[in-house]
Amino acid sequence: LVLILVSSATFVLESVPKFCCGRYDWLWGPVEIVCITIFTLEYVIRFASCPWYFPDDNPPAKPKATENENLAEESWGKTDTKGSMLVARMRFVVGWLNLVDLIAIAPFYLERI
Repeated sequence: LVLILVSSATFVLESVPKFCCGRYDWLWGPVEIVCITIFTLEYVIRFASCPWYFPDDNPPAKPKATENENLAEESWGKTDTKGSMLVARMRFVVGWLNLVDLIAIAPFYLERI
């Protein structure tokens, strides 16, 4: 929350005539880079640690014990793991608050292309 306040205050102060037009560019640039870097790391970590199912979904049921207990344990959850992970990642990206985060950090990177 503090980082959001710092980033917002920097954005506002940068637009005030008394502080703009090259006078404090040595300060605004590094503050923006630090804020965006931390926001990006936080987004990437949340993306990487996204569960492969969501609480609203029913997690896959563990199979009942069969004659070969080890085979059942080894094969549980492996049939659709990649597809489920892809769906979970896509659901993460299109989630409302995650879209807001992505839209907030994207201009910084698009500006540098």
